[in-house]
Amino acid sequence: MRIIIKRQFEYMIAIVVVLLGLIYVDNVVELPAILSAPRVVLGLLVTLFFPGYALQGILFPKIYELESYERYGIAFALSIAMIPPIAMLLDRSPLDLSPVPVVITESLLVIVLCLVAIYRRSTLSEHRRARIVIGTSLFRWLRQTNGLNRFISAILIVSATVAIVAALATIFVPGPSNYFTEFYLLSNEGLTENYPQRGTVGEPLEVIVGVHNLERARVEYRVEAYDQPTDELLGNTPSFLLEPEEDLELRVRFVPVQPGENRRIEFRLFKDEDTTPYRVIHLWIDIASASGF
Repeated sequence: MRIIIKRQFEYMIAIVVVLLGLIYVDNVVELPAILSAPRVVLGLLVTLFFPGYALQGILFPKIYELESYERYGIAFALSIAMIPPIAMLLDRSPLDLSPVPVVITESLLVIVLCLVAIYRRSTLSEHRRARIVIGTSLFRWLRQTNGLNRFISAILIVSATVAIVAALATIFVPGPSNYFTEFYLLSNEGLTENYPQRGTVGEPLEVIVGVHNLERARVEYRVEAYDQPTDELLGNTPSFLLEPEEDLELRVRFVPVQPGENRRIEFRLFKDEDTTPYRVIHLWIDIASASGF
């Protein structure tokens, strides 16, 4: 039994639109857990298969130019090859390299490529247009090809399989290195600039610290400020609990106790009952004595 799909590029555009809708819904209201897995699967298709398949449809629109499995292998290879330049462009744009901007960019690219592929197909008669054929025996096809094509096709299929398995393992079975806490420092105005540069012994200074729990578990945190090299406690926050994916920004007031130029003021983040700092950020501040240097 074989299934033949003749309007694959139109279906791909529809799938991309569904994915963009799921991303929008997830940003407006939390997406139900039952829809998380489909969104991941669609995201993998849009990232690792659709761009390359649409591009090969532009380059090889005729049915006899490539076999079905060759098209699938080339699609994976081209899709993976497109990721580095897209990442480079995003890195130099106002956007970041988080999953949502990457998937949205890939989705828009897929839509453009599919539209071009549809135009290319429209210039061919129906029986000459490439199509997706599901149900062809892979092993029968491999036996019918010559040695070089068989070897190249096998490499493409294995590479695509490894890429899919690696992506699924990264998403669904994250290692310990994927569990972490973001810890950052902002000025009193909530900016990543204009940090305190000067202070006076006995006069309080204030900054904002941010904590984002990506540990996939509820964690209790506390933040303490220390003078270096004396290691004297200058200020601290009460302990606070954060649920997974929850973040918090809070003000930390600290009072310098030692004068000197370029005093290293450390802000240490502690988890649960640990006495060893989990994260450390520091500022260099000139501290004057009460009567001046």
